[in-house]
Amino acid sequence: MNPDDFDAVIASVGAEAHKKIKRNKGSIIPSAYAGISYDLAGEESRTTAVFSGNSLAVKGIENEQFAGNVGFGLTYEVDTWSVGINYDGKFKSSQDSHAATLQARYTF
Repeated sequence: MNPDDFDAVIASVGAEAHKKIKRNKGSIIPSAYAGISYDLAGEESRTTAVFSGNSLAVKGIENEQFAGNVGFGLTYEVDTWSVGINYDGKFKSSQDSHAATLQARYTF
């Protein structure tokens, strides 16, 4: 299979809020954001497969250009250390994507 390339140019706008809450020796930082994005390129995915000299082109899902984006997270900081978890979601009319991340950070 020979996948063709796929280009995306994304413009987005949104807002984020977070608050640092002091607790004993550290801080808890909840955060949330929401926004919208638009794919300026608007390309659709397509793959071409060649089997014994014959080729077959398969059209992928339609690339919806508008999306709603949301996310939230929670971080705990102590001195130069922090640990956190985040969720990010992108929602289109015919498809959704979700991601979760766990991070640990040491600042020096």
